Amino acid sequence: MADTSGWSKKDWYRDGETQLHFFPGSRLLLWLKGKTIVGKIEAWGGEKPAKHVHYRPGTRPGLTTPGTYVIYAIGPYVSPTNKWVNSKIAWGTPLIVSPHGDRILYKTGLTWAPIDHLIPGLDRATVQEMFNVFYGSDPKYDSNRDGVPDTWIFNDFGPISIRYFTDSNRNRKLDAGERKMGEMIHTTPQDEHATDLGQDPRLQRSHGCIHVKPGGRDFFSSLGAFKVGQLIVTHGEGEAVPSFLHE
Repeated sequence: MADTSGWSKKDWYRDGETQLHFFPGSRLLLWLKGKTIVGKIEAWGGEKPAKHVHYRPGTRPGLTTPGTYVIYAIGPYVSPTNKWVNSKIAWGTPLIVSPHGDRILYKTGLTWAPIDHLIPGLDRATVQEMFNVFYGSDPKYDSNRDGVPDTWIFNDFGPISIRYFTDSNRNRKLDAGERKMGEMIHTTPQDEHATDLGQDPRLQRSHGCIHVKPGGRDFFSSLGAFKVGQLIVTHGEGEAVPSFLHE
C-alpha cells in the first residue's frame, strides 16, 4: 500500500495546500488544493515485467514506486547512460548536416560535434529513417526538406520531464544524500507527434515513469502544478481515489 502521508500526517498535509497525487490503477494524476480536485489528467504508470522476456540492460520495466516525493527539476532530460541511447541528447538540440553530407552534427555550446561520436552508428541515413518512422518527414520539424529534422526530437522522455526526489528531512529541498528518483513525469516522441497531428494520443504503460499526454502536461503547467518544491504522492496499484475528494 502506498505512503498516503500527503493526507494523514500533519507534517505533510495542511488544509488548503496544493499537492499532486498519482493513482496508477485509475490512470489519473490529480492536482489538489486541500481536498478539492483542481485538475485531473490521464496518466499511466509502469508495468510488471513479462515472464520469459529478455530485456536490454537497464530497460526491465517495473511498477511505479509508491511514496511521497518532492519535485526538484523541470526541463529537458539527458540520460547519462546507454540505457536510453536516444536520450543522450536533449530534446530541441539543433542539428545540421555535415559539409560532406553523410554525417549529422549537433550543437554543443558554441560549437558543433558529430552525433555519431555520442551515439555510435548514427549516420545521416539512420537519422532520416528515424525521422520518417516517428514523424513521416513532418515539415514542421524539417524546414529545408532535406529529410533531417532541424532539432533532436527523439529523446524518449519528451521535451520536458518533471523529476522528483525522496525528501528525507522534509524541508522540500534536495539536500546531499537524498535520493533522486529514476522515475519521472514525461511524454514520449510518439505522443508529441500525435498531438502535432491533432490526434488524441493513446498512452501506454511505462518502464516505471508516469506517462502523460502533451496536452495534459501543458494543462497542468498552466495551473502551476509542476514547480520545484511541489509535493507529489504516488499511490499503489490497488488504491482507489478517495471518496472524500470533491471537484
